[in-house]
Amino acid sequence: MGMDQSPSARLDFLKTCLETDPNNLHLIEDTIGAAVAAKQLLVAAELLEHRATLAPLSPELLNLSGQIALETNQLAKAIAIFQSLSLQDPENLVFRLNQAWALYYDHQLESASALLNDEIVTGFASGSLLKSRLLHLESRFEEALEVASQGLERHPNDRNLLGISSVLAMDLDDQDLAYSTAILAGDNCEALTTLAILEIRDGHIKAASEKLAKVAEREPFSARAALGQGMVSMLENNLPEAIKHLKRGAQLFKTHAGSWVALGWAELLAGNQSEAEVVFRKALELDRTFAETHGSIAVIEALKGNSEASQHAALTARRLDPQSFAAMLANVLVHASRGEKEMADHIFKQALSTPVDTEGRTLTSLIANMTDLFPKNTLKFNLYQN
Repeated sequence: MGMDQSPSARLDFLKTCLETDPNNLHLIEDTIGAAVAAKQLLVAAELLEHRATLAPLSPELLNLSGQIALETNQLAKAIAIFQSLSLQDPENLVFRLNQAWALYYDHQLESASALLNDEIVTGFASGSLLKSRLLHLESRFEEALEVASQGLERHPNDRNLLGISSVLAMDLDDQDLAYSTAILAGDNCEALTTLAILEIRDGHIKAASEKLAKVAEREPFSARAALGQGMVSMLENNLPEAIKHLKRGAQLFKTHAGSWVALGWAELLAGNQSEAEVVFRKALELDRTFAETHGSIAVIEALKGNSEASQHAALTARRLDPQSFAAMLANVLVHASRGEKEMADHIFKQALSTPVDTEGRTLTSLIANMTDLFPKNTLKFNLYQN
């Protein structure tokens, strides 16, 4: 092999050897290991299939086959493999944990939770992680953070536990803990997204943009990263990019009203009032308890000159949240324009570029920092890691 001992070089060397001895079981297994090390999972899967035609796979190789199926989003296959292994060896906690992860990714959350006993949660970092994720999805934020914290006591350097801890701390409005755990998590994608959101709030747009781009490259289905990129683009006044990212984030989150509200504001800031209204009303259908949804509808009605409808929507928003930003803006538009559509539109456009506080922030920057637009109990289903 020469001096190059990289995983890819070793894989290439072993594949060459296999060409002359394709049915050598030990050589096949060595090549499978090299493919996994080189992150060539499809190659490893093909080799495992070939290996299975020559002799039954050991439980260890079957477990690896299940993990590869999980990584490549073949959830039904992964569930079947891990379920079979668990039935053959009910005392094997690794098989049981892997089955729980496969069920989690398949959104069979109750079944996944049922497999997590105390021994798994306390014995494996990934067991603590999965338990924390399941609690998070139930909006049991404090319990989820407690599980993650206990896991970190046993596995203090686990980046996945640190990453989810940063997300949970954000959800609990503990920005100090969010920052400290995210910093310790290194390049964990959830941690990078947490840091980016904090940087957006602090006005460090370039740093946030770089982190979010890194997350989007590594995890193209990260809805939080897409939402963050949209907010950054709004702050950079790049509304076409903002709409693109926010639309992707909203579609990935599907039912999170705040994501759709963010998209609606990007459309409105870009001058697309009719598109914005469609999006705001979709958000209203998803969640009638979110104040900014009603407040955003109030702004639309004010811009259309419908003072009564605007005031009604704004009142609903203020009942849900007395500090609703959109409701306050709608009231300003209604009273300043005296119900005249053209005047409301003129005032709104002026407000987009006029500083509205002592820090010189504009309406656009305030909208991009509406923290309620960032979802809480909607963690992305990240790929399982050992």
